[in-house]
Amino acid sequence: MVNSSSVSFDLNTRIQTSYIDDYSLYKEMYQMKKIMPLVVESVDLDLRMRGFEFAHIASSIPFDTPRPLHLKASGRVKFQGKVVKPSQVVDDKIYGALQSIMDQSKLESDVSRLVGEISLSGIKLNQLMLAPQSTGFLSLSRDSVMLNATGRPDEKISIEVNGPLFFGTNEAIQDERLLSIFLQKGQLKSNICYHPESLTNLE
Repeated sequence: MVNSSSVSFDLNTRIQTSYIDDYSLYKEMYQMKKIMPLVVESVDLDLRMRGFEFAHIASSIPFDTPRPLHLKASGRVKFQGKVVKPSQVVDDKIYGALQSIMDQSKLESDVSRLVGEISLSGIKLNQLMLAPQSTGFLSLSRDSVMLNATGRPDEKISIEVNGPLFFGTNEAIQDERLLSIFLQKGQLKSNICYHPESLTNLE
């Protein structure tokens, strides 16, 4: 269990782990190489934000603005997920949710993903209310993030990030990440696409 708090957020996380299958056979080798012989099986997360500043996360995005960028988030996020391989999922509910947000090639892959249900309550970015009360599904891997959540019939938020989420210290960084955001709230509909090698589209 990991608990963390500050003026702008409270985070409670429970992570379930297990030893890898061959740990008992190669225990000395793992200890000698200082390899953590644990596998993450599930994650439960409860995050409360009170004006949490996201601007530093987006600081590498070259927006040409005369003023500093401020992105302050408030609200609550709850998530319960399991680490699975899409090609081996037997739970119909999880597989159906994966089908709705992933293409067939990713569904047939053996890449492990953290997938599960997410709840968004009172999510606000600066003065814009994004998700008063929404539930949905989150899928997370090393090279992609996909979120689909709905509230009332006229409320929907979808976020997709494709590309490496983290870069090694010795890697030559070639940022090919693609960010796509769709937001519907009443009469408001917005579609944002961003790619480092091209212009940002906002509809």
